Amino acid sequence: MAQTVCILDPDGDRPRLAAIIADANCAQKHVWRAPSVGLSGLTQISNFHPAWNGDLLAATLKRGAALRLRIRDNRVVFVEPIELPSKRIRYILSDNRGSVVLWNDDSSLLILRPSAENYAGGRVDSIIASLNVSDRLARSLRTTMEGCEECHSVVAGEHVNAPNIGDVFERKIAGSSFRNYSTALRQTSGEWSEENLRLFISDPQGFAPGTTMPDPSIADPEVVNGGIAVLRDLASVCGRN
Repeated sequence: MAQTVCILDPDGDRPRLAAIIADANCAQKHVWRAPSVGLSGLTQISNFHPAWNGDLLAATLKRGAALRLRIRDNRVVFVEPIELPSKRIRYILSDNRGSVVLWNDDSSLLILRPSAENYAGGRVDSIIASLNVSDRLARSLRTTMEGCEECHSVVAGEHVNAPNIGDVFERKIAGSSFRNYSTALRQTSGEWSEENLRLFISDPQGFAPGTTMPDPSIADPEVVNGGIAVLRDLASVCGRN
């Protein structure tokens, strides 16, 4: 049994958003297996954080949960559960001040704002500061690494939703202790060399068709090369795990 969710709101305040999820014939679908997540609201994130802007955030009636969805080529490419205080969410809104506002079952409001702390941590900051790059590129690298840390830890051996990238440089592909590698990566031989990292970051599906890694959409080759330099230096200070 499965629940198919098609959002159709041609007369509401989010017609463009609705078109992304499903056309008039429900041609685009996203399916949650039973039990249902109980969708109660949907908003497109803006002015929040570069790693989240443009994604969708779904409110659910399941206690303590919201869902972040990324859309690429008119389909959902990943869904990230967001843990929240144990309340049922009735409505969700991304406001123009850089906050996400959630209205709960008990009529209370929960306001989400990005942390003032650097998501990628002091270790990555130190590495970027040591690179001989322009201020513009340094800022881009910090934003890129913050985006990476939405799923990947920079601490060796720390795997949550994705394998850590703290010791990924020259690690065997799908070779860490992470248990949920895609079949596509498990069937890919070799190591995460500089060239393989460049190919994977630039085009995950082209490198390993069927991988669950979403396209990070890093168009600037300087940022790709700088990111690989950060990963190389991270691996030099991390133990292999």
